[in-house]
Amino acid sequence: MATAVTAQPLPIDRLTPAWSAEHQRAASILSNVTLWSTVAIDTWDSFHADDPKKALLEQGVRDGAVMGLGLVVKVLVHRRRPCAPACGVDNPDYSFWSGHTALAFASVGRRRIAITVPLAIGTGGLRIVSGKHYLSDVLAGAAVGALAGRFIR
Repeated sequence: MATAVTAQPLPIDRLTPAWSAEHQRAASILSNVTLWSTVAIDTWDSFHADDPKKALLEQGVRDGAVMGLGLVVKVLVHRRRPCAPACGVDNPDYSFWSGHTALAFASVGRRRIAITVPLAIGTGGLRIVSGKHYLSDVLAGAAVGALAGRFIR
């Protein structure tokens, strides 16, 4: 029976510093706050769009596609998180790509962009500080999320 091959960190990931356990815990909590703030703003904008039913449906498709594809990629790539094996409730082999970052960037909308872009960038940075992802995981998640946000609207 074949086993999954674990993908290794890239050279760019050496730029990711190690943080203390207190910083990691705080960053993990804050990354959820910034992510869900971005999603909430996107939902607010969808609800107040010219055609809210269509906008909310598109948001659901966009978010579902980003998270569903992300789960498939995580299973196939099987990359260890920087925090492995002590990653808490998170699967230690689901590092690539950052689902938090992908969803945050997919939620950057047409309106309130001055608020949602910094929140999405903050989500990615906090995922690195939390020890959950490497820089390449966050960059890939941001690219996928931004593409989904651009084309599924």
